[in-house]
Amino acid sequence: MPKVIAFSKGKTSVSNEDHFGYNESTFIVADGATDKSGKKYKGKTGGEIISQLVVKKCLSSKKTGLSLVKELNEDVKKMYRSKNPAALRGGFYLYSSTLLCAKIKKQDLIITQVGETSFRINGKKVYTNFKLYDELVPGLRAEYIKKTGDVKNSRAFIFPLLQRRV
Repeated sequence: MPKVIAFSKGKTSVSNEDHFGYNESTFIVADGATDKSGKKYKGKTGGEIISQLVVKKCLSSKKTGLSLVKELNEDVKKMYRSKNPAALRGGFYLYSSTLLCAKIKKQDLIITQVGETSFRINGKKVYTNFKLYDELVPGLRAEYIKKTGDVKNSRAFIFPLLQRRV
């Protein structure tokens, strides 16, 4: 098993919706969407809950690609029904996550990518899936921090844009 080094830290110490995991054949990163509702479920945001669910499922599943995504969607629906039925109506209570799952199958490396999480293979070419929104909003946040030095309130600065994205 190769040595795995991963680091993820939220903008503030209490709000990190990212999660990762690995085993002998799978490496998975899930970036939970930033919470817009302010609601917590047993102390966790929706982004935290769903990113942890995605990582756990990807590590236990043998599936890849669209089959893996369909399996994850079914698990997410079950989770909503049991923990957060209001989310099935959409809007602020709908939590989501990107995922980047690399599975080793014999001599192949199969990548399943949902959302804008980028990756490199062997430190070479960067593979992305960005939309214009995904580039502009974090850029606005970074500009706000550069101009004001105010990391703590940078999320509040972009919050109106996050609300429109729902």
